[in-house]
Amino acid sequence: MVKGKVRQTLRHKFGDTLVEVTLAIGIFSMVAIAAVSVVSASTSGTQNMLENTVTREEIDAQAEALRFIQAAYSASGEEYNEKDETKGKYALLWSKLNDLSLDPKTEANENIIAKMTDNSPTTCNELYTTRTETIDTSVEDVCPIGETCDSNTTTITNNITIPAADKAFIINTRALGASVSNTNINDDVINNIIVSPSNENNKKEVFRPAATFPRLIYGDDTNTSYYDDSSNLISGSNQLAAAEGLYILGVKDGETTTIVQEDGTINKTSAYIDFHIRSCWFATGATRPSTISTVIRLYNPDNVAIDKPNRNYKTIMYESGEDAEGSSIMQLISGNKAILIKNDNHFKRDGYTFIGWKDGSGNNYLEGAEINISSENITLYPIWAQYIIRYNSPINDTDVDKVPLDTNCSPTEGCDISSEEPVYLGHQFKGWCSQEVGLNSECSGDTYQPGDHFPADKIVRNNIFYSTTTNLYGMWEVHPDTVFLLDSTGSMRSMIDNAKSGIKRLATQTLNLGGKVALYDYRDAGVDSGYSNPKLRCGFGTCTSGNITDYVNEIGVDGGGDEAESVLSALLYIMQNTEWSVGYSKVIVIVTDASCHNPDKGVSYDDVINYAQNIAPISFYVVTNSGYTNYSIYKNLAENTGGKIVTNFSGLDDTIVGK
Repeated sequence: MVKGKVRQTLRHKFGDTLVEVTLAIGIFSMVAIAAVSVVSASTSGTQNMLENTVTREEIDAQAEALRFIQAAYSASGEEYNEKDETKGKYALLWSKLNDLSLDPKTEANENIIAKMTDNSPTTCNELYTTRTETIDTSVEDVCPIGETCDSNTTTITNNITIPAADKAFIINTRALGASVSNTNINDDVINNIIVSPSNENNKKEVFRPAATFPRLIYGDDTNTSYYDDSSNLISGSNQLAAAEGLYILGVKDGETTTIVQEDGTINKTSAYIDFHIRSCWFATGATRPSTISTVIRLYNPDNVAIDKPNRNYKTIMYESGEDAEGSSIMQLISGNKAILIKNDNHFKRDGYTFIGWKDGSGNNYLEGAEINISSENITLYPIWAQYIIRYNSPINDTDVDKVPLDTNCSPTEGCDISSEEPVYLGHQFKGWCSQEVGLNSECSGDTYQPGDHFPADKIVRNNIFYSTTTNLYGMWEVHPDTVFLLDSTGSMRSMIDNAKSGIKRLATQTLNLGGKVALYDYRDAGVDSGYSNPKLRCGFGTCTSGNITDYVNEIGVDGGGDEAESVLSALLYIMQNTEWSVGYSKVIVIVTDASCHNPDKGVSYDDVINYAQNIAPISFYVVTNSGYTNYSIYKNLAENTGGKIVTNFSGLDDTIVGK
C-alpha cells in the first residue's frame, strides 16, 4: 500500500512540472512578442522621424533656392526685357517663376489651387494626373522606354505623370548652384533649373508620387535608372532624374502691375507671389498620407524697381483710385520729360468717362500730354466725369409716371436718349426740348423723341475736366377728355356751392388748354324721377369756356332716398355712352358726399373697374369726405385706375390741368 502511494505522488509531481513549463514558455513568448513590437515601433518611429527630417531639408532647400533667385535678381540691377532675353540670367529665372505662377482670380485656377494646397489629401495620387501625348517618331526620332519602334512605327502614345497643376515645378538646386558662374544662360539651362511639366524639353516626366519618402533623385544615383521623354538615360550629378512627392505651386496676389518701359515694352507683374512648397508620402505603417508644407511670400522685384541699384530712371505710378477697377501701371522714365500713357479702357468706372490724369497737388493732365519730371516718383490717378442727360418736366415730377433716369453720355460718341416715355394723366407727351417749354407751347430749341441719338457736340461741357449735366425738358399738350359727375341729391346742400365753384374753375382751365369737358349730375336712380340714368347737362363739343358756368349753375339739389346713391350705374353709363377722343387721356371726376349702392341697377364695382381698366381705359378722380359706408369703393376706384381721391378741388389742379 505504501509503495503505491509513493508512485501516485510522483506522478502528480511530474504532471505539475509539465504544466509549469508550458506556462513559462507561453509567458516567455508573450514577453518576446511584446519586446519585438516595442522594438518595431521604435524602429518605425525612428524611420518616420528620419523621413520627416529629410523632407524638411528638401523643403528648406527649395525655399532657399527661391529666395536666392529673388534676391539675386533684386541685387543685380538687371531688367527683364521680352525683346532681349539675353539680358540678365536672374531676370530670366525670376520671369520663369512669374510665368509659372497662377492668377487666383480665375475659377479654373481657384479649383486647382484649392486642390494642390490641401493639407489633408486622402491619397498622394490625387495630387497627380496623367497626361497623354502623341509622339511622331518620324519627326522626333524617339522611342519611349517599354515600346518597340521600327520603321513602320509613326506615332506612339506616351502617358506622362505630372502634378495636377500643369504649372507646378521644382528647383534643381544643383543646376542652380552650377549656374552662378555660368554667364551663358539659355532656355535649356533655365528649364534644367526650374523643372515643370509645362516645359518644352525632356524633363516633363520627373514628377511622381513618392515611392518611399519625398526626395529629389539626380542622374548620378546608381540605384535606379531614369530616362527622359526621348528615352535617353539621365546621368550626371546636375541632371534631375525624379522629384518624388515634392512640388511647388506659385500663386500670385491677384493684382497685377503693368510696367511700361521707354521702348514701349509692356510687362504685367504681380506685387508678390506665394510659393506653396508641398510634400506628400505614406510613412511606414501609415494608413493616411503624411504632408509637410510651407509657404513663402516673395515680393516682385519689378514692383520695387526704383529701389534696385544701377537703375537710372524715375517712375510714374498710375493707380485706379477710389471706386474704379484696374491694376496699377508703372511707367519707367530715364529723362526729365515723359509722355503720359493713354488709358485705353485699362481703368474703368461704371457710369463714368475717363478724361485725363491728376496728381496729388491738384494738377490735371490729358492722356498723351508731355510733362516735366522733377522728382523721382509721381503718382497719377484717373479723372472721371459724368456727362449726364437729365430729363425734366415743367410740372411736378411726383405726378408724372415713368420719368426716365439720367442717361450717361459719351463726350466723343454721344448717346441714345432713353426710350422710356413719361406718362401724365390728362396730358399727351410730345417729346423732349433742349430749352424749357411750357404746356401746349412750341419748343424754341432742338427737339428729340425717345430713342433718338443725342450727338456728342450737343453735350454741355463747361470745363473738360469736370462733370456736366445736359437738361432736356418734356413737351406736353393737355388734351384730356374730362367728365364731371356731380351728386345733386339733397344731402349735398351744404357743400353744393363749393362743389360748383370747383367744377367751374377746373372745367374752364381744362377747356382753355384745349381739353374737352362734359357735365353730368346724378341722384338715386330708384327713387328720383328723371334720374334713371345720370343727366347730361353739356357734352363734348357743347361745353365751352363761355357757357360752362351757366350749365353748372342750373344744377339744383333735391331728392335722394336712402344714404347711398346711384354712382356705379352712372359711371358705367357714361363710359359706354361717351364719344371719347382717340389717343387722349380719359378722366371722370366724381363729386359726392355719400356712399354708393353696390350693386347698383345690376352694376357692380367689378363691372366698373373692369371697363375702366381694360376697355377704355379711364381714370377716376373723387372729391369727397370720408367716414361713411362704402368710402373704400371710391378709394379703390381712384387708386386702381391711376387717379386720386381728395377732399377738395385744389388737390386736382396739377393732376387734371397740369398747372
